[in-house]
Amino acid sequence: MSLTLRHIRLVMWNELVDALRSRRALVVLVLYVAMAMLTTNWAVNLLEKLENEVGALLQLDAGATTGAISTAIWKSERFRRMVAQGTGDASLVEDLIGTPPIALIYGALAFFYTPLLTVLVGSTRIAEEVASGSARYALVRTSRSAWSTGKFLGQVALVGVALALSGMAAWGLAAFRIGVFEPGPTFVGMLLAAARAWVFTIPYAAMAVGVSHWTRSPSRATAAAMFVAIVWPFLAVMAEHRYGPGWRELWHPVWMLTPQRSRLDLWRSDLQRLIPAVVHLAALAGTWLLASQLVFRRRDL
Repeated sequence: MSLTLRHIRLVMWNELVDALRSRRALVVLVLYVAMAMLTTNWAVNLLEKLENEVGALLQLDAGATTGAISTAIWKSERFRRMVAQGTGDASLVEDLIGTPPIALIYGALAFFYTPLLTVLVGSTRIAEEVASGSARYALVRTSRSAWSTGKFLGQVALVGVALALSGMAAWGLAAFRIGVFEPGPTFVGMLLAAARAWVFTIPYAAMAVGVSHWTRSPSRATAAAMFVAIVWPFLAVMAEHRYGPGWRELWHPVWMLTPQRSRLDLWRSDLQRLIPAVVHLAALAGTWLLASQLVFRRRDL
């Protein structure tokens, strides 16, 4: 057992180091940082326009700096009650209220684009090495399951590094663009949002790496993984809105098999809601890895 864990750790470390030394890692980091800065810049522009509209409506000083009005509104008790009534979950609003608005917007956008970038990067890893024949040299020294698990963990680590850098880049842009800015709370809020997006992305990484076990063609692996990544949110929306009594209860297992089931719970401060969400996402990742390794074990390399 200790030898297997050692092999997994070595494969994971080699995957991460090789990625960071290659152009692929540079492309990954540039993509994440670029998406973070683009979405943050879009959020600041939107925030500025909304504040201008609110300022004109309330006949406030047009020269007020960006962030002043939104921060005041976000902290108001009346706004909290309105959001709680709209979402139907007052406890969630209380968990989110301590997060600066720009960090919250950044986190929401990171939940959208991070899974897609993760799938694009990770879906070709196994297929490429199997197609080129380089996988045979590694599998002489370790088992297929240890090699696959290490590859998956290496991809997860790479996404973590990319998200950490993108969060810091987004914070720097927000500090430059927003007039009324709380550096400390916003920095912590953006890193926490990046960490939540990272946890949410783990099943997507497992799915992308898992699908890559099934074919020698990187393009086919990418197409299949992107298909699943698009279908997952669609199934989640269908299951959430169609679940009910009778035969509609069949939608419940579909809902449980989607990462979206735990998306909102990742924003909780209550460990009784947060820990089950993390366990659920880890279980989805483990299911994909197990299924892919069962297929990979029978393949002729």
